[in-house]
Amino acid sequence: MSKLKACVRCGYLVEEDTEICPACHGDEFTENWRGIAVILDTESQTADRLNAKIPGKYALRVEE
Repeated sequence: MSKLKACVRCGYLVEEDTEICPACHGDEFTENWRGIAVILDTESQTADRLNAKIPGKYALRVEE
C-alpha cells in the first residue's frame, strides 16, 4: 500500500507520486494530515463542510 499525502489547499488525498491535485490543481502537499472522509456525493452536507468539489478521499485536518 502506498503512502498518501494531502493537498494543502483543499485536503484531497493523493498518492505520494502525484504532482498536481486533481481537485483544485494545487501543487503543495503535506504528509502531515489526520482523519479521512470518503466523499461519494459532492452534494452531501459532509462534502459541503469539507468544500469537496470531486468525489474521493479527503483529510479532515491538514497541517503544513
